[in-house]
Amino acid sequence: MINLLVRPQFENDHLLFSINNFLLCDNFSELEKHDDYYFLKKTKFLTLDISTDGFDRFRDRPSLRNISCSTIENSIYTAAVFKKNNIDYQKVIQLLAAKLAISDNNRRLILRFLDPFDQYMSSNDVSCLAYIHYLRIDYALNVEIVYRASDVENELFYDLLLIYYFFVLPVYNNKVNISFYASSAQNIIGLDKTLERLGRMIK
Repeated sequence: MINLLVRPQFENDHLLFSINNFLLCDNFSELEKHDDYYFLKKTKFLTLDISTDGFDRFRDRPSLRNISCSTIENSIYTAAVFKKNNIDYQKVIQLLAAKLAISDNNRRLILRFLDPFDQYMSSNDVSCLAYIHYLRIDYALNVEIVYRASDVENELFYDLLLIYYFFVLPVYNNKVNISFYASSAQNIIGLDKTLERLGRMIK
């Protein structure tokens, strides 16, 4: 079900894969019970908690080693959506669902998370997620997730599940075709293991 279209050949090479008829299976909820990192990130997405509280025990993860700020607003996407679009998370989901429910074919919308250039130069907390592109092509439901950078060994699995749970399922509430693109992929040695783990979550 997972189609690896572009395999990164070296660190910071790009990555592209797609998953057709994506729907998480029942063990999605089981993950919360057995994976502390996932549970922490999902809780922060749910409560819009942008503090670094709770991440101390995960400092061995590359994405967390350099967190020196008191908040991670750009990494908690349910909170970041307001900063990037000036609309709160729940309102965004309502607007997306209403717009994409219109029966016109080839309906498409972009939800952006990109930071302005000065933040890339001055901040340790910049968004790895660039944008989510919602499309309906020939009446099929599609989502394109685009990252400027993705740690495929340590973060990709969690990022995709959380984006699905908070930004795809509430909008479509159905099977979708998902494409994931990262212009820069790190720790690519873990790619096959990550894709295998994702594959076990899909029905």
